[in-house]
Amino acid sequence: MNLEKLLDEDLIKLEATARDKEEVLKKIAALAKKSKLLKDFEEQEIYEKLKSREDISTTGFGESIAIPHCPLEGLSNFVIGALVVPDGVDFNSLDGQPTRLFIFIIVPQNKRNQHIRLLSKFANALKNKNNVQELLDCNRSEVFREILLRQIGVGGVRQKSEKYNQFTIIIQNEDIFDKVLHTVAQVKDCIPSVMDSENASAFLYKQPLFSGFYDKDEKQFSQLILAVVNESYANDLIRQLNMILDDYEDDHMAFWVQEIFYCNGSINI
Repeated sequence: MNLEKLLDEDLIKLEATARDKEEVLKKIAALAKKSKLLKDFEEQEIYEKLKSREDISTTGFGESIAIPHCPLEGLSNFVIGALVVPDGVDFNSLDGQPTRLFIFIIVPQNKRNQHIRLLSKFANALKNKNNVQELLDCNRSEVFREILLRQIGVGGVRQKSEKYNQFTIIIQNEDIFDKVLHTVAQVKDCIPSVMDSENASAFLYKQPLFSGFYDKDEKQFSQLILAVVNESYANDLIRQLNMILDDYEDDHMAFWVQEIFYCNGSINI
């Protein structure tokens, strides 16, 4: 079973809303229907199978997590996806608390043993509160997918490197500063610092020679983020920062990465 192929980015929906358990199941059925493997199945049938399984006992096992699942006769392979409801919804969870993260699995009727092993794999990974929070903090489905695959051990367990990189990020666009800072702050084993800065023109305009060009009312936003990142997570952060850049035509942002020869000490962030 190749989980990298089965966990489809198109079947991951973040920041969803739902009023109750029934609406969650209907949204999961609609999301699952996007899979090519379910093209011959009706969305209503998927929903009814999910609901029938929930009528037996809840798949919400507590700590904000549920793994709705059901078998389908004639399905050729597993369909796996995720739905995140940030505000939470009453899903009759075993701990009585709202459920926010739903990992759903539509199962071929004739693959019960693999089904059990797959449920165990996800359940074990999601028992870790840090893993759950890492997924809930995601705002991009492609990043969510990669994190979940890593958490369940696809491709092996990532080993922490003994090397570190320094990220230098200059931001002159106030609209994206929070997004960048939150992205950096979510990286594991990361030590970020934020400093006020000025671009060269703003500094020069304050000199006597250029005083006629300077408009003191002009807003000059400029921030510098320095982040020390374990090498194991550097490529993840580079990719996420590039995705932010791709979202903005007028970037007013640049970053570069350097290897650190030596570092020591600790600071509060």
